[in-house]
Amino acid sequence: MRMNNKIFLIISFLICVALHADDAKSLDKVTLMTHWLPQAQFAGYYAAKDFGIYKKYGLDVTIKNADPFNSASELIKQGKADFITLFLSSAIKLRANGLKLINIAQTSQGSALLFVAKKSSGIQKPEDINGRKIGLWMSDFQEIPQAFLKQYKINAKIVPIASGINLFLWNGIDLVTVMHYNEFNTIINSGIDNDELTTFYFSDHNLDIPEDGIYCMEAFYRKNPDICRRFVLASMEGWRYALEHENDVLSKLSGRMKELHLAYNKFHQQWMLKKVGTDIFRKGKSPGALSEAQYLKCSEVLLKDGIIKKVPGYTEFHINPGGEKNADK
Repeated sequence: MRMNNKIFLIISFLICVALHADDAKSLDKVTLMTHWLPQAQFAGYYAAKDFGIYKKYGLDVTIKNADPFNSASELIKQGKADFITLFLSSAIKLRANGLKLINIAQTSQGSALLFVAKKSSGIQKPEDINGRKIGLWMSDFQEIPQAFLKQYKINAKIVPIASGINLFLWNGIDLVTVMHYNEFNTIINSGIDNDELTTFYFSDHNLDIPEDGIYCMEAFYRKNPDICRRFVLASMEGWRYALEHENDVLSKLSGRMKELHLAYNKFHQQWMLKKVGTDIFRKGKSPGALSEAQYLKCSEVLLKDGIIKKVPGYTEFHINPGGEKNADK
């Protein structure tokens, strides 16, 4: 009897192993490269990975991250990623310059970018920025800040920065580029009150350009349209899950950040998740959709400022496999 039980257990174990092997074989393996280090800005993708949503859609997703010295756009060029996240302005510039990149979901629906200065610096209006030092990220995020400077004919000294606000806090620069959901909150948490700051939200200066979206190479989409469709649907479901299960998702995120020796502050990540989630699921907008009006506004800014010489066709650039209707036609 004992021998029969042992044989039964061994057979059951082998069957389970075989079934799991079949499940793994049936999943389509893809790699997502986020355009920055792990943080709640990308919580929806981590949630889809960590809580089985990608797997439910038949996907085995590896998530990697870019950094200040290895941009997501360069890595997808090198074939090291199937999907990347990227700013809309950067993606249009790349497409206009010949990289066959396509937008398959526009997660961000508005701009969170701004310049911040201390009122003690004497900066109150755009004209006051002339001759000052501006900290500007040296990666894929420069187009719209540069457009703001050109709009007001500002001649300033650009100081390339990798990340962070320390140079600004110690008055090494007069202004710094920040995201409202990230570095701006860090400045406030460092002990500087809101009323001590001068802010230039680009959305208040006719530059309300959406930022984060999901991209892949056109050839990859043509070959794998169903994988792209499932990836977008699973990612959007991941975002909904992250907003509904904040503590569980942030607990997993803290582990990812600590693995890379990144500082984790739960309250800051909660702030970020709420702000990013509000942007993705804006009232009156279709989550994941990029309207032609949004696309053309961004393209016209880039064209006017000489960043691109020709506007790529909207239907060539944006394909919507997730099925959301485009808003703001």
